[in-house]
Amino acid sequence: MSSRSSVTASEPLSSLWKKAAILGSLWAAFEILWGSLLHSLRLPFAGMMLAAGGVFLMAAGRRLWPEKGLIWRAAVVCAMMKSISPSSVILGPMAGILAEGLLMEGAFRLLGGNPVAAAVGGALAVCWTLAQKLIALLLTYGPDLAQLYLAAVSQAAKTFRMQHLGGEHLLGLLVAAELSLGAAAGLLGWRLAQSGRWGGSAKPAAAPEESSSFVEWLHAPSLSSYSLARMAGFLGVLALTLAFFRRLPLLAQGAAAAVYFALALWTYAPLRKRLGRPRLWAEFAVIVLLSGLLLGGASGQPGSWWWAGLVAGASMVFRAAMVMAGFSVVSVELRNPRILAWFERRGMQGLPEALNLAFAALPRLTAEISEMRGRWKHPQSCLRDLVRTAAQLIGEPLSPPSVFLITGRPGDGKTTFAARLVQELSLAGLRPGGILAPGWWDGGQRAGFDLVDLSSGRKVRLAEAQPGASWEKPAARFRFRRSGWRFGHKALSARRLSRAHYCMVDEVGPL
Repeated sequence: MSSRSSVTASEPLSSLWKKAAILGSLWAAFEILWGSLLHSLRLPFAGMMLAAGGVFLMAAGRRLWPEKGLIWRAAVVCAMMKSISPSSVILGPMAGILAEGLLMEGAFRLLGGNPVAAAVGGALAVCWTLAQKLIALLLTYGPDLAQLYLAAVSQAAKTFRMQHLGGEHLLGLLVAAELSLGAAAGLLGWRLAQSGRWGGSAKPAAAPEESSSFVEWLHAPSLSSYSLARMAGFLGVLALTLAFFRRLPLLAQGAAAAVYFALALWTYAPLRKRLGRPRLWAEFAVIVLLSGLLLGGASGQPGSWWWAGLVAGASMVFRAAMVMAGFSVVSVELRNPRILAWFERRGMQGLPEALNLAFAALPRLTAEISEMRGRWKHPQSCLRDLVRTAAQLIGEPLSPPSVFLITGRPGDGKTTFAARLVQELSLAGLRPGGILAPGWWDGGQRAGFDLVDLSSGRKVRLAEAQPGASWEKPAARFRFRRSGWRFGHKALSARRLSRAHYCMVDEVGPL
């Protein structure tokens, strides 16, 4: 390991980055297992389902650890873990993960830590998968693809005698479905995390092995073939060619695409497998044929409709070949360690070590998810065990202490201190719940107690000193009012405390 990586690994990691490593590793494990399954089954809308799973995890994590900046950090960790996957298709998934994290983070920043923010953020994050797909298709195939889509919908509407159906209706249905799924995933994650008990024991997690160090992997000698200048050259040529692409004759378009495509394959060997897949070229052929059938009639020239459509389809395919090759080059170059160093210089000093921890936890988490096949009927239990396992692997306590005791001798001012603390927390925006029991004095001796409901601010009399009672028996010297007991029980009820950020109970111990 180089000296640089040794220094990076030894720097202390903040608690926020540790929690981001936990969520990011969980998200990446979900993407790896379920993503592989969904894509191997060729299920439609696989990206939408993966995004919904990510939203579920992020909403649960935000409820478990209500800290600003947690979600976008977890998204960065997950995206960077995706960058070293064996697949050559990483640019789109990385961009999608980052966008989903930023949308979720933005919703919580604007709307606060509540179920509404979880639902809104989840809806936007899942809907982004459709928006990203449309942007990618238009960027790849050009504006002619929109005409092809509208022509296909129009032809289908005529075939099924549904002339009122338009392309905007199908698009609206897709948007509504993705918004609904995202909101449901966000609310479910928020709900499952709010009442679970996350402490306790779990089966011991094995210590991460040193060989899983991401920083060490980054500085391996095999990474010397990366070149940001070469990537910039490929992108520059792509942008320049696309700027004049529609003005070029078809043969010139084909020649430019062939040269660019061949140069990318010759320079970047990992792209040969992906860009040489028969399925990709079959999709290109289908686009050409559909264009001949659906777009050719727009020329208005009898006898030439088929040829005009084929020309439009071939032009789209040539453009798509160049765009796919160019962005595949970017996907390979995203593994360049200089990119990580760039992030590190801009305030992400905890990212390399967080990735170390996340990669160390990944094998165990994928195994845990695989072993939960028969337990998904109890999602809260599964989520609790996964978070607990990740926390043990990474060494982060699941939550800060949930109970604090204010102690002292009688008359030291414990209740006064508690009242001041409630005021300070209220100024910080935290809603109080529970009770305070301020005492009142008569002749230098405690004469009674009042009871204050912190949720409503109401105060009633709880107890009074009985005339003639022996002060040697404190428990017998006060007479408690039944109305005060009922008032206190109501103030401490689950319904009254449901909207409180914390519960104060004054006091615990002898009177």
